[in-house]
Amino acid sequence: MALSVIQTLNIAPQPWRNGGGATRELLAWPSAADWQVRISLADIDRDGAFSQFTGVQRWFGVVLGAGVVLDFDGRQVVQTIASDALQFDGALTPHCRLLNGATQDMNLMLRAADARHGAMDSVVSGQVWSNAMPLRALFTTTAGVWTDGLQSKRMQAFDFLYSVDAGAAAWRFDADASTKASTQGSWWLGANINDSKDLA
Repeated sequence: MALSVIQTLNIAPQPWRNGGGATRELLAWPSAADWQVRISLADIDRDGAFSQFTGVQRWFGVVLGAGVVLDFDGRQVVQTIASDALQFDGALTPHCRLLNGATQDMNLMLRAADARHGAMDSVVSGQVWSNAMPLRALFTTTAGVWTDGLQSKRMQAFDFLYSVDAGAAAWRFDADASTKASTQGSWWLGANINDSKDLA
């Protein structure tokens, strides 16, 4: 299994055209020009509507900040750092209202007919993530060690680790005990890219 690790804060943020924030693209598979899976870290600086992505399944989770309220035509969903990732149809364009200042958020986007091809779950230090999707990733807000039981990688805060041939072994992240830091805002992400006929 091939692994890649990048330091997300070394990626230059790309400002949104509406001026409401910026995005760091962490992974676009198989290519940036014609992606089927896209993982990004977004800085939301002010209230505004999400962009529309028809034919895309989306997952959204808070990394830093107080969080947001997303309004889906009158149905309001509060997302904080303690919330599970929110999955929704990318054709929807919820209005986003900041709860108390700017936030940083993780986004998984998948060109697929339904959500069964993707996953985004909160990281709990020392707890295994049993997910056999071939494209898997870890974003962590604190330093620690990732392992699949066969190999391991030391990670720093705001590192992003991924593989597109992850195999079936469960993954685990152990935060450094010396940091006494929470793994809140850290995320496991996955995509079933082997079902490529359904990801078009």
